[in-house]
Amino acid sequence: MAAVNTYVEDFEKELTCSICHDIFTDPKTLPCLHSYCTQCIAQWYARSGNPFIKQMECPMCKTTIDVPDGDPSKLRSSFYLNSLLPLLHAMKSDANQPILPVCVSCEQPKVLVAFCPQCEGSICEECIKTHESIKQLRDNHQPTMFKDFKQENVANYMNKKIFCKEKFHEDNKLEYFCQEDSCKQSVCQKCATLYHQNHRMQSLEGAALEVKKGLQQDIDGVEGKKEKYEQELKHSEQNKERIGQEIELAKKEVRRAEEMICKTVRDHSTAMISALDQTLQEQTAANDQEQRDINSNIRLLSELQRQWQTLKERGVPYEIIESKEAFQIRSRVLLETPSVLHNKSIQRDITVCYVTSEQFLQSLQNIGKIVKSVTDPARCTIESIKKAPRGFINKCKIITRNTEGEVSPTRIESIDVRIKDGEGNEVEKKVSEEQTGKYRVSYKPQKNGTHEIQVKIGGEPICNSPQKVNILEVTETLKSEKIFGEGNYNGGQLQCPRSMAVSEGEELAIADRGNDRILIFSLDGNYLRVFNDAGLCHPFGAFFNEERIIVSDGTDGEGRIQEFDLNGTYVRTIYKPDQWFAPRGMCVNDNKDIAVCCLGKQELGIKPSIKVFSKQRIDFDMPDNSEQPQYITYGNEKYFVSYLNTYYVRVFDVNGVFLYKFGGKGEGDGQFNGVRGLAVYGPDMILVCDSGNHRVQLFTQEGQFIRSFGSRGTGVGQMTHPVDVVVTAGGRVCVLEWSGNRVQIWS
Repeated sequence: MAAVNTYVEDFEKELTCSICHDIFTDPKTLPCLHSYCTQCIAQWYARSGNPFIKQMECPMCKTTIDVPDGDPSKLRSSFYLNSLLPLLHAMKSDANQPILPVCVSCEQPKVLVAFCPQCEGSICEECIKTHESIKQLRDNHQPTMFKDFKQENVANYMNKKIFCKEKFHEDNKLEYFCQEDSCKQSVCQKCATLYHQNHRMQSLEGAALEVKKGLQQDIDGVEGKKEKYEQELKHSEQNKERIGQEIELAKKEVRRAEEMICKTVRDHSTAMISALDQTLQEQTAANDQEQRDINSNIRLLSELQRQWQTLKERGVPYEIIESKEAFQIRSRVLLETPSVLHNKSIQRDITVCYVTSEQFLQSLQNIGKIVKSVTDPARCTIESIKKAPRGFINKCKIITRNTEGEVSPTRIESIDVRIKDGEGNEVEKKVSEEQTGKYRVSYKPQKNGTHEIQVKIGGEPICNSPQKVNILEVTETLKSEKIFGEGNYNGGQLQCPRSMAVSEGEELAIADRGNDRILIFSLDGNYLRVFNDAGLCHPFGAFFNEERIIVSDGTDGEGRIQEFDLNGTYVRTIYKPDQWFAPRGMCVNDNKDIAVCCLGKQELGIKPSIKVFSKQRIDFDMPDNSEQPQYITYGNEKYFVSYLNTYYVRVFDVNGVFLYKFGGKGEGDGQFNGVRGLAVYGPDMILVCDSGNHRVQLFTQEGQFIRSFGSRGTGVGQMTHPVDVVVTAGGRVCVLEWSGNRVQIWS
């Protein structure tokens, strides 16, 4: 029996009543699928059930159970458990038992050791030997020893226990299922013949298969609900962890506030004690001097008194008369000497104490507070929505508020933002926190037409979601909105600027060639800072490369390319050859490689070229060595280059292979009079500075003219020799004017 102990233990657990903790006796299975002994569930009903409405709660899951006629014995019996109980008793049979189970083969009370499907029951060890010794039994019977019993053997065992419950039919197996609405029961062959003539019959296996399919759909629903619960559990665990982290962070903030206040109090205490010590020192010195002065006066007065007393004691009349004037003068002097008490430098009545500021005490009562913020989606809003240009980064804001309508923090993970174009395609977006309760949404629409912004918090739509936003075609007319930088050297004014760059943080860096410096402005035109470290000399090109500013400068062929941090601190020299070198405009490609226009020097045999500083540096020559490249930009795996004193733009691939050119001399649409700076605009267009015609022209990247803006002059919307152009991430166009010494922002 030791060999089957492990399986028997597991079997016993399954067949143990959770109320009496003993093996089931006449088990009943409740609608919630929990099973108990009939007597146990009857006692439970008697103690806790409601006899008036004939209901009780399941002892385990607390589900409300209807009790038929208030009689627990009428609850459904468990076929499964009732079938397994004899198997368990057979497995546990022992020679010391007073009553042994009966072997189905020899029909004798024996210790049973195996189950034989063909014998349809459990058999003893002698019968096992018989099965092994008789050829017919050995060939046709497949008994399984209890020590080898597994879960799959249980189904085989159960199938042998399916017998009809009708009287005198107990030896007949159930084979059919009656599908009539009035029946809906499993029956044997005899029942089918006697009681179910002309009924719709189905094999037991077929009926079970249909039931399995139906139940599987229910279980699939249960599985879905379970997955939701598991997801909710996961969210709950994450929420618990987050709250724990937030509370730890809040504790740190409390301790930081404590330390800050304590430091302030300590510093204040040190200062006050120092002031008190200084006051004590000053007052002590003043009092000491006062006492010295008083003692001196007392000595002088006492001396005069002694002199008078001596004169009187000598009693010489003539001496008294002769001393009269001297005593009178001395007495007058001493009497007229100001009292020390009248010395204003001594603050005799001063009172020193420490008075705590009431304002400080009140501020201590309001150092901070614990904020438990619960976001109310019904009070949160989408704000700052503007018409958006296609192909550029556009923004809007989400303001989160609590039930009282106060701006309050929200976990950014709980904010679900979806932006869809007119065809229902989702647009990629980024959500970031600007400040407490205010979140910025950035997105780049690629199609024209109306887009929809949907926002949910915690799965619930916020107050004004969804919102519509119109995406504009980038070919629409631009308007001038701001001008700055006019003048000369002073402050943030420009003199003969040559190029310009814009950072992701929307700062403008301008190569102020006439003043040998780089100026930094905000897009609002505010002058921010200047640098000319490392002796900048006539800087020409400048661009941002992540957290660096790259600058090309130099005269008379002594050019170089240098790297600075965003504050203008020199970092390194990227390139400075020994030979003649004259760098001009620069750009950066998708791999963050620097590409620079280099002038040629015919008498030195140096050809004009474009140098790309990558791991394997690429130098590509110009198709015409008489053409001097001035400005360069990059987009869609192509380089666009303008030249000194030419009237077209050349286009190269990433390896420097010439592809095509566009433009021509003139004043008409698509023609140029001095091409200067270029900038990729939107997903597939390019802006070109037409300097001599005092305008900027917009082309497709294949060179097809779209439109132009600007005209000669110094007014708003006019230009004088535009020399460079850049485009911000949001689609604003910044034009740098060489003769005008200014920047003009268009949008």
